[in-house]
Amino acid sequence: MNLEKTLVILKPSAVQRGLVGEITSRFERKGLQLAGMKMMQLNDELLNEHYAHLADKPFFSRVKKSMMASPVIVCCYEGVDAVQVVRSMTGATNGRKAEPGTIRGDYSVSGQENIVHTSDSPEHAIVELNRFFKPEEIFDYTPNALPYLYNPQNEMFRRFRTKCSNLQNETYPCESFFLPSNSTKKHQEKYTFPVLFYCSNFWQSRKNH
Repeated sequence: MNLEKTLVILKPSAVQRGLVGEITSRFERKGLQLAGMKMMQLNDELLNEHYAHLADKPFFSRVKKSMMASPVIVCCYEGVDAVQVVRSMTGATNGRKAEPGTIRGDYSVSGQENIVHTSDSPEHAIVELNRFFKPEEIFDYTPNALPYLYNPQNEMFRRFRTKCSNLQNETYPCESFFLPSNSTKKHQEKYTFPVLFYCSNFWQSRKNH
């Protein structure tokens, strides 16, 4: 098990059909923590980079045109094994083949207009989050429901708790893997922000039960 962050893009097909709230609520109900979210208009340069692996495909220009049809919503979700959890919830790439109950299985009948893009590996998630988010747009905070999401004896729970304890009454530098690879320490120190710590009494009460 690994504590991970992953990228989700709600494509124009989701935005235009008014499915943003429905889809994001699924991730919330699952227990994934929203760490960043914004609306943006994608451009040709960004899509050439994002879909570079499709550059030699005959449908490449069609994919880019579809992704620029309207603004998109880009999200960063965090949780234990978040990449695989999100992929499982999303379903097969082709909506016609996706299982009912998955996002694409419930809302898509297309291989192209398939509602969402999700990172396919932890390594790609790091690259993609750097591509779509600035360091200061990714937030670390403690979800109040954390003790009800993970077993308090679980290693991931202890890692969450340790991370949150370190944040109390401090400014917290954005995690280094969201910064450019050539960042200097001085550059990293530029991106700090205050983090409120809400749960110290709650952690203690859970520990005693």
